[in-house]
Amino acid sequence: MRVYPVKVLFASDVHYPDGDRTSRLFSLLRGKPDLLVLAGDLITLGSVQDLRKFFVKLRKVYQGPVVGVPGNHEHWLTRGERDRGITSLEKVEMIAEVYREFRGVLLQVDGPFQTDSGLTLVGTTGWYDYSFARDLNFSVEDFENCNPYHCTREELMACEKRGYCDCKSWFNDCIYVNLGMSNEEYLRLNVRILEDQLRSVKDAVVVLHHAPRKDLIKVTGEREKDFFLAFDGSERLEEVIRNHGVEHVIYGHLHEGSRQDHVTVDGVRYVNGYRFQLMEM
Repeated sequence: MRVYPVKVLFASDVHYPDGDRTSRLFSLLRGKPDLLVLAGDLITLGSVQDLRKFFVKLRKVYQGPVVGVPGNHEHWLTRGERDRGITSLEKVEMIAEVYREFRGVLLQVDGPFQTDSGLTLVGTTGWYDYSFARDLNFSVEDFENCNPYHCTREELMACEKRGYCDCKSWFNDCIYVNLGMSNEEYLRLNVRILEDQLRSVKDAVVVLHHAPRKDLIKVTGEREKDFFLAFDGSERLEEVIRNHGVEHVIYGHLHEGSRQDHVTVDGVRYVNGYRFQLMEM
């Protein structure tokens, strides 16, 4: 039987080695929450070494349980990893190993997780299928190239190598992520993982990196800016949440692009971890 309450610190998008966000997180952890939940993008450049450094510092201020999901930045491959042919799915396994090394649990690989008090968490990164921007009538090729300006992926890769680019803007996953499958296929994989976890438990909190609803996101009304909504998440995630009677969902990724830090829709409470939310569950 579950025992209440559990004091949980929900956080996302720390982007270590960002000093300000890391310091703010560690300051909150000195209040000794019962559980730390990390909704992805702990690191900025996809460096396993940076992730390990983060955990070394974390464990100096907080010894409690830590669970998380990988963000898109945890899928980023360093140049050396790309040269060695490592895929982003293999990278996620490397991230999970670092979590284990520091007594943490990466939910996408090793979930579900249950606290001693009975609070259960499940989760995956989520991912995207471009559906949040389909109504803007960009081409599939535009989405696959991560920009609305007709720059090819090859041009973006060349930009990364020389350090500058003529392309106006783009989403960096095109350069740094190699899934070995399409984004839609990877979303489906994560949906299956989430469904399997939810079938195995009752009354679980869902942790995602990407947004499960488009209406959680600020929309500018400017077509080229709203193109990048394509990489924010997918309604497929919300279908799983609805079908399994989930009541609490934590997400990240949006930074300041989230409409509200807390919102309840159709009986489900959605919490944006970017603000570092300390809550009793």
